[in-house]
Amino acid sequence: MTFDWRRLVGGGGLVGVLVLVAASCGERPEEGGLEIVVEARLVATSPTPTLEEIAPYDEALVHHEYVIERVLAGARETGRVRVARWGVLAGKEQESVGEVGSIGTFTLLPLDDVPGIETVRVVDDLPFEPDAPVYLDLSQSLASPDAPAQVRYDYGMNWARRMLTFWRAGHQIRLVVVGNSHAAAAVAARQFFQPENETMPVAVNMSPPGSGMALQCLLVHEYFMKLPKLEWIVWGVSPRIFNERTVPDRRYEIFTGSPGYRYDQTHRDSLLPFDIDAPPVTVGDIKEATGKSYTMWGWSPGRIRKYPLPLDEESEQEILRQCRMDRFVESSELWDEFEATVELVTGRGIKMLLFIPPYHPLVKGAEAADGDGTGHDAYRRIVARLERIASENSLVFFQDIHDGGDHNFPDEEFVDVDHLMEAGALRLTPRLVEIVEANSVRD
Repeated sequence: MTFDWRRLVGGGGLVGVLVLVAASCGERPEEGGLEIVVEARLVATSPTPTLEEIAPYDEALVHHEYVIERVLAGARETGRVRVARWGVLAGKEQESVGEVGSIGTFTLLPLDDVPGIETVRVVDDLPFEPDAPVYLDLSQSLASPDAPAQVRYDYGMNWARRMLTFWRAGHQIRLVVVGNSHAAAAVAARQFFQPENETMPVAVNMSPPGSGMALQCLLVHEYFMKLPKLEWIVWGVSPRIFNERTVPDRRYEIFTGSPGYRYDQTHRDSLLPFDIDAPPVTVGDIKEATGKSYTMWGWSPGRIRKYPLPLDEESEQEILRQCRMDRFVESSELWDEFEATVELVTGRGIKMLLFIPPYHPLVKGAEAADGDGTGHDAYRRIVARLERIASENSLVFFQDIHDGGDHNFPDEEFVDVDHLMEAGALRLTPRLVEIVEANSVRD
């Protein structure tokens, strides 16, 4: 079966890109007519996070509460509203909101009308009000991310070091981890192929936080399949990637619009194929180039826990609220894209290990199976289909590590409802390593 994964970012995707670019530049978008201009007073705030606090993400929206005093343009009554402002964007921490009581003029767009925005990390310490209207602040003055030392590796995300490792060590990479933030936090790629990988990166985690099917498949098709020594793709399959609500993939649009991606397209003939006879690239080589050592394997575990230890009743209720409703619309097109990618990879003799990352054990008793609103029935259908894919292809292996919440990862090993702390990742990864080692044949 031939499948064009690019079709999945068509339709409303361009509108979403225009809106988000406008938001990033502090300009009013020309399209849509959905925005309003208001004079509003700040009445309650959520704290602006640091980049470390939102790991493994590199962007976050922060919710604040305003009272609209006057409507200057657009259809809207006065009253209380929630306003989402960028706290971190493209790995750059933004200025905090003003003082409570301050009054300003804002251009706002209903958050539900911004395609792909629901994949962005949200910081919200306001009282729980599920029916409160939420807007994106298009008039926010944003700090422009510092220009990278080499625009060559600017992929529009906090990804320069990962891509530098990819291009410098591509001729020796044998295993790649792909997925979204759940896989980025859960898989310590450094543990594969020891002791070789300890000194010479041959296994890397290339999972872009917040990504959907489109970006994950683009990476497989246009990047990972170009690695001459690739033996394994380990894919953290979060159920959300089969949800129609995740289309368009905002992170795909950011990535494909970046200087780094454009450079790759323009210089593809000189970049590829990799020279398999090139000298080995060591950990020291990568550290010298990037200034940091841990990022050469691409692992990005959660480091600052959201909830108190031990978990209190209020935090338990918060976790359950995040999983309070079924928002899953299964997409046959997303499944087709995924299965076509699996066929492409295994058709070239490369093995695949598919796994569902664990979510907080409390979700077992919640209305949905995860914080993304995947219903329990939908989750079981996804597991059954992944099991069938593995049973029909001898190069595909599948592990449902979440197991409906019946796993051995306790509360203290989670940052939040769906991301592992470092300790949890260091216990999970050996389970994947065992499967890879048992099914790898080396000369």
